[in-house]
Amino acid sequence: MWKIFLAAFVLMIFNSLLTYKQAKNFSVSFNDVHKYGNVSVGKDKQYFVYGVIVILACDNNGLVTKGQMINGFSVFARFKPFDDLVGKSVYEIKSEEELKVKTFRSKKRREKGSALLQAVNGLIGVLEKSKAAEMSEEELIGGDTIAENA
Repeated sequence: MWKIFLAAFVLMIFNSLLTYKQAKNFSVSFNDVHKYGNVSVGKDKQYFVYGVIVILACDNNGLVTKGQMINGFSVFARFKPFDDLVGKSVYEIKSEEELKVKTFRSKKRREKGSALLQAVNGLIGVLEKSKAAEMSEEELIGGDTIAENA
C-alpha cells in the first residue's frame, strides 16, 4: 500500500517540476515578445481538451510585430513562434477572427472568443488607452498655453 502512495507522491513532484518549467517558459516567452511592443495574452481552455495561449505584440500603429503560441494538453507543451500575423493590423485580425468565432457551436465559447481574439481585443484596448492619454496630454498642453496667453 505504501508503494502506491510513494508512486503517487513521486508523480506529484514530477508534475510540479514540469508545471514550474512551463510557467518559467511562459515568463521567458512573454518577456521576449514584450521587447517588440505592446503585449496582450489570450487563452482558450476547455475541460479535457487541449488549450491554447497566444501572446501578441504590436507597435503603436496597431501592426503586429511578434507572436508566440502554445497549444497542447500537457505540461510538455512549449511556446513556439507564431509569426503568421506579423505586419497585419490588429483591427483587420479582429474582424477576421470575429467571423470565425460566430461558427463556434458553444454559446459560452462564442461569448468568450478564441485565444487570438482575446489577445487582439487586449491590444486594441491598450492602443485606445494610449491614444486617449495622448489626447488628454495635448488638451492639457493646449489648455496651459491658452491660460498663459490670456
